[in-house]
Amino acid sequence: MITGFNTDIDHRDRVFHVQTEDKGVGNPQVETLIYCGGEIVASRRSSYSELAEENHTEDEVLRRMELQHQEMIREILNGHYDDSEELKPFGHSIITNRSLDEVVLEFLATQAAEDGPGPAAADPVPEAPPPAAATPTQVDAPTVVVGPAPAAEPVEAPRLRRDPAPAADPVAAPPAVPTPPASAEPAVVLRLEPLDEMVLLEGTRPNLRLKVTAEASNRPLTDVYVTVSLISTAGPTHELFSAPADAQGYFEASFEIPEMPGVNAAILCEAVAAGGRAEYRQLIFKTDPTAGA
Repeated sequence: MITGFNTDIDHRDRVFHVQTEDKGVGNPQVETLIYCGGEIVASRRSSYSELAEENHTEDEVLRRMELQHQEMIREILNGHYDDSEELKPFGHSIITNRSLDEVVLEFLATQAAEDGPGPAAADPVPEAPPPAAATPTQVDAPTVVVGPAPAAEPVEAPRLRRDPAPAADPVAAPPAVPTPPASAEPAVVLRLEPLDEMVLLEGTRPNLRLKVTAEASNRPLTDVYVTVSLISTAGPTHELFSAPADAQGYFEASFEIPEMPGVNAAILCEAVAAGGRAEYRQLIFKTDPTAGA
């Protein structure tokens, strides 16, 4: 039996506990349970009996456990196990590089357009009176005298000669259409977190250290690329630094934060790997607190 995964997910003011374990060789199944408030809200079991017959390795079972664990976590984050359709806070599902001010302005503009006065009702068009019935007019038909038709002389039909049709050339069968590859594996849920507690200030050059891991197994991933950008209320997103993380999932960046009088700003760190994406944001403070907007 392989040691399983346990993850706590904080979603919409509720804490879900996801537990995935291997039931053992005697019962080759991967079982995932989701708890909330001490109760089981969902469960999923998948068999790996075909692996048990092939002298499988623990790594193969561990991979199946991690994929199923991540799938259940994604369902929680997508609201699959929410109790009701209660009102959600504004911006709960927004993933954007724009500042909050820009998002709010767009939201208000959209609401104003939706709540505006509707089109004025058109004046009713009077119905046209039905057409008057036409007065029938009687017309005397001319008298036609029909006599017997003259007998037609017999005409001999021409004899037609049919030549044998030429043999058709053999047509080659169309090439077989290759079977499309199986769909890609589901994206891995990433976790991106800072290694140090630090305060970002305008006009400084901080040294930011982050770590990227898989949410389910807390293990580092390969081929992780991290980008650090500046987002503000003054304009579009500006990239400050980008580089791959190392083999242990660590990322380090040093960049210049400019002075921005009258502007609110933050840094946006984005990590991409194995089809998954995670982000981390941190506000930028002013060296002079009275310089803010």
